[in-house]
Amino acid sequence: MSYSLRLIPLLPFAGELLLFLFGRAMRREWVHLVAVLAIGASFLATADAFFTALPAAREAGGLRDSVWSWISSGDLKVDLAFRMDALSGVMCMIITFIGTLIHIYSTGYMADEEDYARFFAYLNLFCGAMLVLVLGDSLPVLFVGWEGVGLCSYLLIGFWYLDNANANAGKKAFITNRVGDFGFLLGMLVLYKATGTFSLPEIINLAHGSSSTLTAPLGGQTVAFWAAVLLFVGATGKSAQIPLYVWLPDAMAGPTPVSALIHAATMVTAGVYMVARLGALYLLSPGALAIVAVVGAVTALFAAIIGFAQNDFKKVLAYSTVSQLGFMFAGVGTGAFSNGVFHLLTHAFFKAGLFLCAGSVMHALSGSGNITRMGGLRKLLPWTHGVFFICWLAIIGMPPLAGFFSKDSIIAGAFATPVFGEGLAWVGPLVGGLLVAASLCTAFYMSRLYFLVFTGPVRADAETQHHIHESPVTMVGPLVVLAAGAAVVGFLGVPGSVFAHPDWNLIGHWLEPALGRELEIPRGIEVAMEVGSVFLAVAGAGLAWVFFGGGYRPPARAFAVSVPGLVALVRDKFRIDELYDLVIIRPIKAISRFLFRLVDRFLIDQVLVTGAGFVVDVFGRIARVFQVGDAQRYVAVFALGVGAVFWGATRPPTPRELKVNVDGNSVEADASAGNGPTDYIIYGFDFDGDGRYDRQTHSPTARWTYEGIGTYTVHVVIFDERWHTRSELKTKVRIR
Repeated sequence: MSYSLRLIPLLPFAGELLLFLFGRAMRREWVHLVAVLAIGASFLATADAFFTALPAAREAGGLRDSVWSWISSGDLKVDLAFRMDALSGVMCMIITFIGTLIHIYSTGYMADEEDYARFFAYLNLFCGAMLVLVLGDSLPVLFVGWEGVGLCSYLLIGFWYLDNANANAGKKAFITNRVGDFGFLLGMLVLYKATGTFSLPEIINLAHGSSSTLTAPLGGQTVAFWAAVLLFVGATGKSAQIPLYVWLPDAMAGPTPVSALIHAATMVTAGVYMVARLGALYLLSPGALAIVAVVGAVTALFAAIIGFAQNDFKKVLAYSTVSQLGFMFAGVGTGAFSNGVFHLLTHAFFKAGLFLCAGSVMHALSGSGNITRMGGLRKLLPWTHGVFFICWLAIIGMPPLAGFFSKDSIIAGAFATPVFGEGLAWVGPLVGGLLVAASLCTAFYMSRLYFLVFTGPVRADAETQHHIHESPVTMVGPLVVLAAGAAVVGFLGVPGSVFAHPDWNLIGHWLEPALGRELEIPRGIEVAMEVGSVFLAVAGAGLAWVFFGGGYRPPARAFAVSVPGLVALVRDKFRIDELYDLVIIRPIKAISRFLFRLVDRFLIDQVLVTGAGFVVDVFGRIARVFQVGDAQRYVAVFALGVGAVFWGATRPPTPRELKVNVDGNSVEADASAGNGPTDYIIYGFDFDGDGRYDRQTHSPTARWTYEGIGTYTVHVVIFDERWHTRSELKTKVRIR
C-alpha cells in the first residue's frame, strides 16, 4: 500500500538543517523549540501511519513510499524507498517517542552548554538517520542510515572534543564500527551475488521459499550461512557484542542524553533489528543462528560480570546495556524473533530511564559520576529516586514490570527452541544456562548500583552536599513518562501459554506478519522461568544488600581484601582493551610507522621530491656552464653535438652476442647486429682456434664443418673500414 512515509525522517532532517544554518544566531528557546518540534512532529507522523494506515496494510506487507530511482546500472536497480511494516513501525514508534522525551530532557540538562545549537542539530540528525535505517526498503538504503547513525555517534560521543579523552572515545567508536561495517558490506555483496537483488522483501521472500540460490554450497557452508554471519559481524559492531563491544563503555564520555538516546534506546539496537528483519535468512542456517545466540549469551554474562566492580555511574549502565543487548541477540538467535524485539522495546524504556536518572544525579552532584562518593540520595532526589527504583526493578526482572516479561520469554525460548535441529540441539540449553547466570548477575550489579547511590549516608563532600537539588521539570517530566512505560509496556507481551490465552501476547501477534509466528514455548518451561526469574531477582538483590546495603559493608570489604587481584581484574574490564592494544593496535602502529618512514619520508620526500629537485639542480648547474653568452662557445658545442648525432646515426651497431646454430658437424655463426649496410664491414671468422681467419667476408654469417667431435671456440673479429673500429665476439660450441 502506498503511503507518504518520507515525512517521518524528513522532519528531523529539516530541523537539523535549520539548526546548522541558523542555530548560532537563534536564541536558546528557539533552538530547542525547533529541535523538539522536529522530532515531535515526526512522532505524530509515525503515530498516524502506525495507528491509522498500517493496520489495514499489515498483513499485505505494510506501507511503501518510493521517493525516486536512486541507482540504475544494468541489472542493478535500487530505489530510495521506505517501507513500514509491523517491525519497522514498532521501531519508528520507539525512536520518535523516546527521542522526543530525550530532546525535552536535554533542554534542561544542556541548559548551560555553550554550543547549544550544535548539540540539538546532532540529535535531530541522528534521529533522521535512525529512521532511514529502520524504514529502508533495501539493504543500500538501510546501510545509508546504518552509516548515518555511526557518524552521529562519533559526533555526539566526541561532542566535548576539546577534551582529548572525549575525542578519543568518539574515534574509538567510529573505527570499531567501521571494522564491523566491512563485514556488513561483504554480507550485502554475497546476498546480491546470490539473489541479484538488494530489496529486503525480495530477499526475505526467497528465504521463505528456501531458494536454491541461498542454500547453494559455498566454502563448506551455504550462501545463507556466510551472508548471515557477515551481516552479524556488522551487528556486533553496531550493537556492541563480543568482540567489538569495547567502544560502548568509552562512549559514556558524551553527554548523558546521548547515552540514553544512542546507547540505550536506538542505535545499539540496530543490529538486533537487522537480524530480526532478515530472520527468514537466518532460519535457513542453524549454524549462523547458533553463532548469534551463543555470542549474545556469552556477551550478556561477560558484560554483567564486568559491571560488578565499576564505580562510574554511567559505566555500570554501559555494561548493563551491552549485557541486555546480549539478551536480545540470544532471543533472535534462538528463533524467538518477536521475543528479542519485545525486550528491545521494554529495554528502551527502562534503560533510557536509568541513563537519564544518572544524568539527573550527576546534575545534582555538580557533574560527578563516582558512585563511591554518592549515597543517601533517596530523600534528597525523590523524583529521580522513584523513577530509578521502578526502572531498577524492571531490569532485574521483578513482576509485573516490563523486564520480567521480556527477559524471561527469551530465557524460556532458549530452552524450548527447536531451530538448531539435532546436530546443534545443545546450543539452546547452553544459551539458556548462560542467560540464567547473566540474570542473576544483572540483579546483583544493578542492586549494588541502587544501594550505593540511593541508600545509606551521603558520602559526598560538604560542598557538593550543599548544592544537591532535584532536577528541573524539563528533566523530571520525561523521567516520569519513561518510568510509566517501564511499568506497563511489559503487559504488551504477556506469555499466552501461561494463562492459556495466546491472544494476550499483543506484541507477538502484531509482529507475526513481519517475523513469522512466535515461538511456541511449553507451559511448564514458561512457568518455571517466571518463578525462577523472581527467585533470581530476589537472590541477586539480597546478595547485593548483604554487600552494599547502605554503603560498603564488611562482607564487601572482606571480599575485596581476600581476592584483590580478581577485583582489580574485573574493575579493569578483564584488560581486554590492553589485549587489543598489544595484539592489534601496536602492530598496526609499528607497520604504519615503518611504511611512513619507507614510503613517505624516503620514497616520496627523499627520492621523488628531494631527488627530483636534486636532478634538476645538477642539470641546471651543468647548463649554466654552457649558458655564458659566448657565441663562439655555443658554435663549438653545436658542432660537437652535430658530430655526436652523426656518429650515432652512421656508426653501425655492434652485436651484443655471437649466435651459433649447430647442425651435426656443421656450425653456422651469425654476428649480425641489425638490418643496416655491411659493405664497409669485414667479418673475420676463426672456427678452429688456430688464430687465423677461416672465413673473411662482408657477410655477418659464415658456415664451417668440423671433422671430429669436441669443444671448439668460435672467434669473430668485426672491422669497420669507415670508422676504423674493431670489436670481437667469442663463444664455445660442442660437436657430438
